[in-house]
Amino acid sequence: MDLNITEILEQLKAIESFASKVTETKRLADELAMNFAKMKESINNAINEAFRDIADQIETLRKNMESMESVQAASSSK
Repeated sequence: MDLNITEILEQLKAIESFASKVTETKRLADELAMNFAKMKESINNAINEAFRDIADQIETLRKNMESMESVQAASSSK
């Protein structure tokens, strides 16, 4: 049985390099998942805020129309 220490050390270095790349890949994947989650939350918050703004504008419009109708009704009853 011929054990070549140099060859074994080279293989160990290759395994170590591979393990390091696996660790780095996992870290990047975790970071990407976190960034996607933050992006999704930001998009949802922006959409919710836009819908709230639209609802507020519709409510203001409704109140303005009611006010205009009451003014019109008051002026036409004179």
